[in-house]
Amino acid sequence: MTATPGSASSAGSRHLNGIAEIRTFFRTNQQPIYFVGPTAFNLLGIDRWVRNFQYIAYYDSWDGQHPRVFTPENRPYVEFESSEQINNYLLRDPEVQDYLSRRGGTPLVAMVFFDEETEEICREQGYTLILPPDSLRRRLDSKIVTTQLGNEAGAPSVPNVLATRTTTLLSPRWREEPGSATTSWSRRRTATPARRRSSSRPSRTGTSSPTTSTARDSR
Repeated sequence: MTATPGSASSAGSRHLNGIAEIRTFFRTNQQPIYFVGPTAFNLLGIDRWVRNFQYIAYYDSWDGQHPRVFTPENRPYVEFESSEQINNYLLRDPEVQDYLSRRGGTPLVAMVFFDEETEEICREQGYTLILPPDSLRRRLDSKIVTTQLGNEAGAPSVPNVLATRTTTLLSPRWREEPGSATTSWSRRRTATPARRRSSSRPSRTGTSSPTTSTARDSR
């Protein structure tokens, strides 16, 4: 592991060898690190291992009782459409910015969901977003790209074919074709309830007898 500047034990980048050095590095960290998100759930508990780690959350699950969770008091009703919008709102919130400023240092910001706007806000405020670029995240999020990268690295995915499709995968004609997989599967599903209704169950004498509903109808 390569340590980056910002720790009491690091003078520039250096390599950390083994768990003991990694633990010491984070336990002596002096750089403020923040997880920003709707809640503090995703990295909950890491503050026990990383010194100067705080949570910036929109929803406070502890009602102010967690010593390392900060939630702005002024939160007008906003209909957010994504977690990215919540994170960007928090980064622009005056209470959050004042809180980060009072704690000093260059804030290192981590989050689960972010976009280009998040990167722009961090540049404007002088925060360091400790995540890969949004463009790289979007590229690797493509299943086609990850399959191609795996093939190039000699780690193929499950059997697959990369091709251009010009028709729908399951056309109505294919669905109705006798003997097709879909037709057989549908028949099996529709036949299952019928078999269950006609099944018999053991009687008290040990022999099979019709179900209760059949006996009631015979009377």
